[in-house]
Amino acid sequence: MFRTFGILLLAACASQAQAKVDDSQAVRLGQELTPLGAERAGNAAGTIPAWTGGVQPPVGYEVGMHHPDPYSTDPVLYRVDQSNVAQYAALLPEGLRALVERHSDFHLRVFPSRRSAANPQRIYDATRLNADNAELIANGNGIKGASAGIPFPIPQDGMEVIWNHVLHYKGDQTHFVNNQAVVINGNPTYIKRDRHIYYIYNREGMAQADLDNTSLYYKYRVTAPAKLSGTALVVQDPLD
Repeated sequence: MFRTFGILLLAACASQAQAKVDDSQAVRLGQELTPLGAERAGNAAGTIPAWTGGVQPPVGYEVGMHHPDPYSTDPVLYRVDQSNVAQYAALLPEGLRALVERHSDFHLRVFPSRRSAANPQRIYDATRLNADNAELIANGNGIKGASAGIPFPIPQDGMEVIWNHVLHYKGDQTHFVNNQAVVINGNPTYIKRDRHIYYIYNREGMAQADLDNTSLYYKYRVTAPAKLSGTALVVQDPLD
């Protein structure tokens, strides 16, 4: 009985804090893997290129300017329409294929694949440290050992992948205004919300102690209709 209890106790402890990857795995970051853990190489067919650093600001660009299209000169490789959809059927999801088959005026233009993703160097540096230090805690409901970057660049299970998605770099803050039509008993009520997200995790200069168990702050304020204007919500999203 005592032996069985000991095994169960060890299993419970293992679920509380997942092991970090060893050095032989961590050194792959920035080599055959990108700094965030993706495969650096392209595919054998050449339709997916190697990652070479992602998109870079064009000459003359200054912060605050409208983002220009860095691939405006890319040629159309081919077009998919009703006349040739069968030729490309294996490359299309079922829903998209059905749209092309049913509508003669619907078509797809296919351009060269680009791996444009790029993050600040500090995010790459933090991600490399996370490979040696970040851990899951509280049965996967939280993390420790990271304050910026992808927490698990070489994930060992699905829970780590989820945390990578939740905490990936999104900039310092996000602001957007959106409109919704809430339908009650067939009658639409149009609601306009002004939304702000202020990211704590990934913010420059943050140490683990500075996070205060917070990944982000979220706030929205209703601005229309008049009867709901001023209604607001504030959220502190924790790391565990």
